[in-house]
Amino acid sequence: MSSWSWIAARESASNQQFLDWRRRVSKKFEPGQIDMAGYALHAHPDLTDALVEVSNGLRVRMVAAYGVPAMERPDGTIFLFAWGDSLWFRKTDIPNARTIEELGPDWTGVRPYFPPEWTVKLELEDRTRADQRAWMEKLQAYCAGAYGGI
Repeated sequence: MSSWSWIAARESASNQQFLDWRRRVSKKFEPGQIDMAGYALHAHPDLTDALVEVSNGLRVRMVAAYGVPAMERPDGTIFLFAWGDSLWFRKTDIPNARTIEELGPDWTGVRPYFPPEWTVKLELEDRTRADQRAWMEKLQAYCAGAYGGI
């Protein structure tokens, strides 16, 4: 997390609802918290790695959006962000996904390290590499859809 040099998300009409939500609910950084461009990090720190992994091969830049890491397309549109324990994809149909009331159905979220198909928490050794790889491939497909579907 500390190796990132955070650039602020671009203000644009396409990002307006998302950035307005982040401004309303984000808290400024205080000692003892993880600093993300002056705001407290509002996502699990491991999710920055997941953002990079699912967007691999796409022309993106990681930005700071009032305490959450997000991915922007070259035109500045945010299509993916990390918040809480989940990755959130813009305009992507994901079975069993969650939504954020303030953002409506345009954003759907899933936990990248715990597929919705896993209805109970499995012990780490019960999660096969094949299952994890298949889930990551699904997430990469959701990411590509979010990237191109705006």
